[in-house]
Amino acid sequence: MTEWIEELPALVALSDAEAADAINAMTVEELLPISSAELLAWSAAEGRFARVDDATQHVNPAIRSLACAAKLLLIRDGTSLDPAKVDRAAMLDSLVAAGVLTDADKASLYVLATVTRKKYPVRIGPHHVAYARVLP
Repeated sequence: MTEWIEELPALVALSDAEAADAINAMTVEELLPISSAELLAWSAAEGRFARVDDATQHVNPAIRSLACAAKLLLIRDGTSLDPAKVDRAAMLDSLVAAGVLTDADKASLYVLATVTRKKYPVRIGPHHVAYARVLP
């Protein structure tokens, strides 16, 4: 749990207490899978489900396959969509490129998947900073 020491050079002008507060305030965003219940609720808005359903009849087999997979993802209980996975992000990009979903639809999915958490789960005190600053 000493990764936070890497933050210290950027905080050199701060006191130990200020540096500890700055480190403790750091956050990161993380993408988490979206549950089937959330996906179904998301698909009900803005005509998304109907657009995906219509695309299951598309003449292009690649688009039709993507739409069929997306529809299954929306209607099957116990599934999830993990936009952090490269192939799932590519699927979303392809559905947008095909006009099945919009950029706004994709962005709203990413909002559902994004959580903000503390960068360092253990609280750093001024005494930790003071000690780390004298390490060789």
